[in-house]
Parts: sequence; structure tokens; C-alpha cells
Amino acid sequence: MTIEQMMEHRRESERGSERNFELEIRKNLEAFVNLVAYYFLGILVDNVLGFWLDLREKGI
Repeated sequence: MTIEQMMEHRRESERGSERNFELEIRKNLEAFVNLVAYYFLGILVDNVLGFWLDLREKGI
């Protein structure tokens, strides 16, 4: 293997590790967005059910 081939191989492997890093960041962002959406949706559902239970308690 020549030095040029070794350098090219190293550049290719560095590009691959950058892609893997970008994929990891994307996965982490997706997990965070899912968590936030689940949290806010849970709050909304909790408020709606609480309001409904308050109405039932009042006999409406």
C-alpha cells in the first residue's frame, strides 16, 4: 500500500465516522422530540380527563 492509498483510506474512514456522529445526533434529537411530544400530549390528555371528571362530579 502506498502512502497516498493510506491517506485516502484514512480520509474515507474519517468521513464514515462523521456520518456515524451525525446519525447519533439525529437519533438523540428524535428521542428528545418524542419525549417532549409524549410529555405535552400527556398533559393535554390529563387536563381533558380531569375536566371531564369534574363535570361528572357536578352531575352534568
